[in-house]
Amino acid sequence: MASYACMALHIPPRLEILDQNADNNILRLYDPSHFCGRHVADAWKETSWTPRSTLLCTPTVNNDVNADGIESILEHMKKKLQSISNDRNNLSRARQKALSILSSFNKTIQRPEIQNVLQAIIKKSEAESRKLLYKEAMKIENINDKMSIAPDTRLTEELKINQTEVETDEDDSEGDDEKDHFNFQTDKNDFDDELDDDGEKSPVVIVVERRESRSSSLNCYPFTYNTLPCNHKKIDTGEQILLAAKDSLVNDEIKFFKKFIPVFKEFKEKQKTNVYSCSNDDVMDIRGNSEFANYLSVDQYAELLSVKPKRDANIPASWRRVIDDYYTDSINDKKKSIDDWVCVTNDLIVLSEKDTDETAQIKKYLYIVMSPLIESFCKPIPAISAHNTSEHHYWSEFGHRFFSRALDDFVGLDWRAMEVPVHASKYRKNHGLDHIAQKVVDGKSADILAWTESGEEVFVGEQSGPPTKLDLTKFATDSFKLYRELRDCLNVRILHAMEIGDTNYSNRIVFGVLGQLFEINMLLMWKDGVYIYEEFGSLTIASHCNKIYTMKTGMIRLLEFILVIKDEVTKKFEASEYDNDKIQFLKRKFREILPTRPSPIKKSKLKDTLIL
Repeated sequence: MASYACMALHIPPRLEILDQNADNNILRLYDPSHFCGRHVADAWKETSWTPRSTLLCTPTVNNDVNADGIESILEHMKKKLQSISNDRNNLSRARQKALSILSSFNKTIQRPEIQNVLQAIIKKSEAESRKLLYKEAMKIENINDKMSIAPDTRLTEELKINQTEVETDEDDSEGDDEKDHFNFQTDKNDFDDELDDDGEKSPVVIVVERRESRSSSLNCYPFTYNTLPCNHKKIDTGEQILLAAKDSLVNDEIKFFKKFIPVFKEFKEKQKTNVYSCSNDDVMDIRGNSEFANYLSVDQYAELLSVKPKRDANIPASWRRVIDDYYTDSINDKKKSIDDWVCVTNDLIVLSEKDTDETAQIKKYLYIVMSPLIESFCKPIPAISAHNTSEHHYWSEFGHRFFSRALDDFVGLDWRAMEVPVHASKYRKNHGLDHIAQKVVDGKSADILAWTESGEEVFVGEQSGPPTKLDLTKFATDSFKLYRELRDCLNVRILHAMEIGDTNYSNRIVFGVLGQLFEINMLLMWKDGVYIYEEFGSLTIASHCNKIYTMKTGMIRLLEFILVIKDEVTKKFEASEYDNDKIQFLKRKFREILPTRPSPIKKSKLKDTLIL
């Protein structure tokens, strides 16, 4: 009887794997008739046969062969064949479940929103594994939730899978930079609760994914502005994209109002239903009479005003001396009459030997802007304060002169008044349109507009209604219109700065004036993470000859405002050296300068009807 010393017997003797490279391994068992009668004796007497390396058994030949031994061998072989058959059934079921999982994933990945996200991720990180792609996509979702970035690119629930990361000891990995790190991810789907035919649960499918080392993963930059961990520090990917650039191009950092941005976001959320609120255009109005100022507490508003940059300009002493002398209330202890004001105004064009160029310049300016006002007061009914004075007449004869002449004489800006189209609003309004198929409409018009030699519109003005009639509807409309025009002009200035490669492109200011009745407010708009809308001061034009002296403080503030404009316009914004990487990156950021939203549609007012 042949005895068999089997070591870890998994496959019976004389079982051969004929084709191990085929998709379905072909198992062939020798004919059982070889183990019957003479064939069995002859077979086992052959000592030249050597088992294959895959068969972990070694036969020892014995001449005493009987039927009982053969039956035991056949019984053992039947059990092993049954075990192999069960294993193949399990393998088939596992394969079917894998195909089902793949089919479900393929259906999910066909969705357009998921395709857009994955395509963008694949372009930036081709060398990363699928797990890193999901990880970066989840980062995008977190940023969208925190910063309210539109459009929403978050993934659906099918892509939100439970992940378990295996942390490796950094000490063991020292000196082995090529060591692979693996993330083990359990794909828990609806298949986990299904039962097999034999009543057992399906085995959990473990997906092993490879992750590159830290040093190589940093070379694959994501397309968002989040941060990647490296050496326990946070590296801004905006800087990583341009490794050749010396200066950081992320200039939209909040420098002054970092503490108040969260408060502004809360205020913006509450103003969503108010389509006319400037907060919907990311404009933080920090004027004292604004809704945002009322939203803050007194202490918060005082702190906000204390941290904002101071833009006061010192006017020359000769200017201040001339203004003090002209706007004196009395002469020889007597109050000035209209005749005295006429004489004082005419004396402005008479120059003495002691007058310098600065003195002559301010005297000429005062004569030009005050002469129409003094002439108006010489009439029995002053034109400036008559009940039938229109907005057009008041602004063209009196209002705009104080600013247009100052911009011309002291800054050298070109200007136009009365219904001047604002090209910045036209450009931003029609940005991205198909100009071949769509007709471009005219831009918005302003009551005064000034621009630099390069064509940048830096000064916009609006007058809301006539000086003697308070029209709150017109004032609200012009206020809404003005801040949007200033925002458009500021965006165009930023775009022009990007074109020349100026990394400090966000350090731009635009200026404006808003008139209501006889008061003209001087305004500024600049960017500090969001658009900042602040008031510089105001000028109140006298409505009667007895109020002319009250214009002194406003005129000094106006001249300081003009000097701030001059400093902004004459400031040189030039790139230190030509860096093509910076230029291309700034061109890429063009689309981040979002255009102003379309104006909301006015609802027609309900008119009172007479019921007969």
